[in-house]
Amino acid sequence: MQSKMLGEILIEKKLITPEQLQEALARQKRTQETLGTVILHKKWIKDKDLVEALSVQFGIPIVDLKNKGIDVELLKSFDASVLFDHKCLPLSKDRTSITVAVTNPMDLWAISKIEEMVSPLSVNMMLTSESDMLDALARYKQYLKAQLNQQLNNQGPSNA
Repeated sequence: MQSKMLGEILIEKKLITPEQLQEALARQKRTQETLGTVILHKKWIKDKDLVEALSVQFGIPIVDLKNKGIDVELLKSFDASVLFDHKCLPLSKDRTSITVAVTNPMDLWAISKIEEMVSPLSVNMMLTSESDMLDALARYKQYLKAQLNQQLNNQGPSNA
């Protein structure tokens, strides 16, 4: 069964008009941005609306990262560039799988990289908004800075 296209879902939900979709598709063709990004930049929909539409399109559940704790030990096992550059956040792990929050379920490079990193575990994806992901990654970055500062302070002044 073919899933519906993003624009079609947004029109059905009455979040955009067919005319707005045509305008967004024309801009997408010029800029190579994703359709969701174009529509967000136009401020026709909110981040939350896009996540809900992508969830319908791809059949991926949504996760709210605002009040979710970050499993720092799990994050440490991932390449930081994949997390920060591709906006991915591992949420939990069990014996057979790992659950990862993503903002772009079409980022096949990042998804394949995660699958490589966790093999032989399977990867379960959850969608989150760009703003929630950036907030969660900022919290992780703060944690890393605090850890680095603590390590530097524990070393004390060096004797030159």
